[in-house]
Amino acid sequence: MKKFILAAAGVCALVGSGAASAIDLGGGTNEILMTDCTLLANDINLIVSNNVVGAVICDAGTGFAAVSLCHTNGQTNSRSAVVTADADGNTTCTITADEDCVETVEGSLFPSASSRFGTVSGQFPGAACAVAAATGIATTQAANAD
Repeated sequence: MKKFILAAAGVCALVGSGAASAIDLGGGTNEILMTDCTLLANDINLIVSNNVVGAVICDAGTGFAAVSLCHTNGQTNSRSAVVTADADGNTTCTITADEDCVETVEGSLFPSASSRFGTVSGQFPGAACAVAAATGIATTQAANAD
């Protein structure tokens, strides 16, 4: 999770302006160049643990970048989890004394963040961990300019 937070911070903190693109992430060092993501102010390296996959999306139309990752060996069975944001990254629940934001979820956990929100939220799309699923989540978060 620490590496994900650093990756999210790296992508979200360096946003400038430019064209839309999608970059797949896999285990090891993932070099993301300004030519791949023109929203970045400089080239970056995202180091991802083994069995972790994901995607970075740069959407020039909205001016936002987003990242979503998952672990291919992560838990996928039905379970309770705290869910505070929807697939678009919008806050759906705030943990208070009267609300715990616990829901029943299935599928992999996709920690995701965008330069729009600046925070990491856990997404549960009900899907197995795969680059395509991470790409879909990151695309939704980067494209949602509301």
